Amino acid sequence: MNNRKPTAPSRYAGLMLNLLESWGIPRERVLARAGMDPAEFKHKQGNLRITLEETERIYVSAAELSGRGDLGFEFGQMLTPTSHGLLGYGLIGCPDINAVWSLAIRQQFHLTAAFSISYRRSEKLGRTEFSPVGPMSQDRVAFYQEVLAVATHTTLKLLLGERMLPCDIRLSMPEPKHLDRYLALQPTRFHFNADAPPGVVVCMDAAFLALPLPMPSRDIVASVEQQLNDQISGAEPEESWISVVSKIMNQAEVWPVSLKGVAAQLGVSERTIDRRLKQEGVLFSELHDGLWLDRACALLSNGRVSVAEVAERLGYCDTANFSRAFRRRTQKSPSEYRSEHL
Repeated sequence: MNNRKPTAPSRYAGLMLNLLESWGIPRERVLARAGMDPAEFKHKQGNLRITLEETERIYVSAAELSGRGDLGFEFGQMLTPTSHGLLGYGLIGCPDINAVWSLAIRQQFHLTAAFSISYRRSEKLGRTEFSPVGPMSQDRVAFYQEVLAVATHTTLKLLLGERMLPCDIRLSMPEPKHLDRYLALQPTRFHFNADAPPGVVVCMDAAFLALPLPMPSRDIVASVEQQLNDQISGAEPEESWISVVSKIMNQAEVWPVSLKGVAAQLGVSERTIDRRLKQEGVLFSELHDGLWLDRACALLSNGRVSVAEVAERLGYCDTANFSRAFRRRTQKSPSEYRSEHL
């Protein structure tokens, strides 16, 4: 098993250091507090990724040294489309906002490691969700949420200019002391709810999603995607294949999760995943079924989620089909399981 640590894009840590330097806080001081050598960080930036642990240490040091409660807001405001490196040029080349979100989902490996991103589109609405991949402190969740929420507004505003329509961005945190700064980010409407599940939700209507971008180029988008895929194509994952595939499925908002979808997110072939999982002693279908049951049990143990909603999240058209599938695996109905675990 490979024991290398999970990584994150290094460009965002570099941009954070640039922000602090603009406030008179040298990057060397931030890196020293984070326990990192400047030369080592520069080398890792050249390789495009640093460990998620190092990223966290840099952000924590930045918060401590700046003493600013609006650090996440400030950082989100400085993230423009080109802040996302090569992916940013792909976003600019998209034909409309729906295509922007679709590209971001396909290439989320190059955007964030701390949060997963999902996007669902219906006839009338589009919904993007940023959800924490693993446990983190309230302060860290709040920081990341502010970054993601404000960066989303900033990116959409720069792509659309004065043509931008209202949309709703929901954060699962109390109203911050700098709420007035959110109110100034027109026409986006921000909502704060400390009782909501951790994460950021962006809701847009069909007219918003159909807004055309000024410089669409199918060739640029295709070229960017090919280059981004080449960066990870054929690369060994940083953990066991079981762990990596499980993490992707656990992050998925829409079930069932297909082998094709997992392969696309990893930038490898379906055959590669099948072969690697078999080498580690499990079939994709077996792993999927086990994680399905884990997710079903976890959702049923959450009293705020109805059985009907659990069924919908797991890809069932009606509650009865889900209940039968759950009983086959546990010999209990969803309601019986819930009553025992609440």
